[in-house]
Amino acid sequence: MTTCPGFYHCRGSGTCVHPDHVCDGLYQCPQHDDELFCSFTCPLGCTCYGLSFQCHDDFQVEVYPQLRYLDASKSGLSLGNLTKNRQLVHLDLSKSGLSELQKGVRLPNLRSLYLSDNSLKVIPEEVFRDMRNLRSLSLAGNPLSLLFQSHRSSSSSSSSSAVLLSNLKTLDLSRVPIAELQKDTLVSLGAPNLEVLNFTDCGVQSVGQSFQALKNLRVLDLTGCPMSEFPLTVFKDLNNLETVLSDNYKLCCRSVLPLGFDISGRCVSPEDEVSSCDSLLRSNYYRFFVYTLAAFAVLGNIGSMSYRIFVNRRDSTQTASVFVSNLCMANFIMGVYLVIVAAADWNYRGSYVSGDNAWRKGIACKTAGFLFVLSNEVSVFLVCLMTFDRYLILRRPLSVLNFKKWSAHGASVAVWIGGFVLAGVPLLPVTSHWRFYSRSGLCVPLPVSRDDYPGHVYAFVVFNVVKFVIFLVVAVAQALIYIAVRGTRHSMIAVKSKKSMDAIVARRLAAVVMTDFLSWFPIGLLGVLASAGLAVSSEVQVVLAILVLPLNSALNPLLYTLSMAADLKRSRMKEKIRVDVLSQARRARLAENETRAVSFAITSI
Repeated sequence: MTTCPGFYHCRGSGTCVHPDHVCDGLYQCPQHDDELFCSFTCPLGCTCYGLSFQCHDDFQVEVYPQLRYLDASKSGLSLGNLTKNRQLVHLDLSKSGLSELQKGVRLPNLRSLYLSDNSLKVIPEEVFRDMRNLRSLSLAGNPLSLLFQSHRSSSSSSSSSAVLLSNLKTLDLSRVPIAELQKDTLVSLGAPNLEVLNFTDCGVQSVGQSFQALKNLRVLDLTGCPMSEFPLTVFKDLNNLETVLSDNYKLCCRSVLPLGFDISGRCVSPEDEVSSCDSLLRSNYYRFFVYTLAAFAVLGNIGSMSYRIFVNRRDSTQTASVFVSNLCMANFIMGVYLVIVAAADWNYRGSYVSGDNAWRKGIACKTAGFLFVLSNEVSVFLVCLMTFDRYLILRRPLSVLNFKKWSAHGASVAVWIGGFVLAGVPLLPVTSHWRFYSRSGLCVPLPVSRDDYPGHVYAFVVFNVVKFVIFLVVAVAQALIYIAVRGTRHSMIAVKSKKSMDAIVARRLAAVVMTDFLSWFPIGLLGVLASAGLAVSSEVQVVLAILVLPLNSALNPLLYTLSMAADLKRSRMKEKIRVDVLSQARRARLAENETRAVSFAITSI
């Protein structure tokens, strides 16, 4: 199409006329339109270029019936003001405060209509009855509840709307709140020849066989639409589809797109940080970490518990042993979470795109997420109790606040109840809209991103605020414990005292406390930074969920139980040496006594 930048473009031809020759009394354009409206004054608040008006104030538009182009955005004009402007080809009424559209306005030559950012809730189908040449329509930013409203039966309405906008090629519905798209939604548009459809930031969650009526669709923009539910055949019959823009990687899976679709560069979506079209765990590295840590966390904690029950029973009388036993159980639960994820990865291998919804919204995923939060929160609280217990014993050995075995069990029960409550809140009916455990294939909503989703504040409090408070308590208590333990090293009397044994236990627990702290402190820190606007890579979120947090569950049995076994072995060796020394001394005394008896007998003779 010929353009004339800085010149007047003659209607219906490629002729360009210099502005000095417009309205000079001589016809330069084939249709003489360069001499039209030469005697009129451009309305106040408008900029006029021949038959093209750009106005941002209300004016008597009916005085100019031959207008071709009208940009009246923010002007307050409505369709009812244009009953005499049948020559219009382009009309922009964006941001004009429209709450309804008048029926019966005939604009048979209209090609482009922009009604974006108004207050339209319903559009009667009669509005477009006399706009059958419409090619481009924008309804962006309107709070539409119905695209068309018809007073006839549904069957007659569908029949009529099938040819209502038969020439429409481009439709912009961006920022229109549409949670669900059904087949009737797009059929009611009456635009079977639609080629470009924009649903940007509509928030579409669910889609049926909606696009089957749009056989000629070439470009589809679903950016800003979660599209959490859709049939795998959603695009299968759209043989003319060329470009898809989406936030959901599953819409760019080959099994969803039509045969022959060129995925490379033509289907644009971000990669999922966890999954791919074929697998729940898209990386073999992820799979290795999950499988390995699951084995260590489950078998290691079972071994630790067995060792404490069957081998080292004497240690079970200590309060520290009560807390460590509960920590082993919490770590074991983290292993169960990893086993569930590994099993799901194995089950959906090769066809994850078809099972993603069933997995994330199923009982197994919710159970896995529940166990993850339960294990994480209980571990954190137990670490705090263990630290507090050691502090009291070392710093205030005679305090009435010291844990006894029964009070340690009671505190542990309270911690488990708190963990169940924190993990169970997202499963309540009143919080079901959060989709807390179904946001990702890992079933864990770590609050280390800037996304503001339902339940984000709760996740931030559980994973960040609570842990930050406990961090302060643990850090101060560990510093005091370190001072106390260091003091026992230089006291020869303390070495043989009970306080020395408590110091040994404290040093043994310090490694457990530090690994737990190092696993959840990064989450708290990244959560705070993300809430302040720092962009956190999605890869970081995955590493935290499948490596950092579960790592301490796998290491704790090794750190504590092996050190305890080593201490037990050393104590047994010392006991054996002590017994051997005593035996040798006893034998030496017996021999000496025998020698004295013989000497006495000889002397007596």
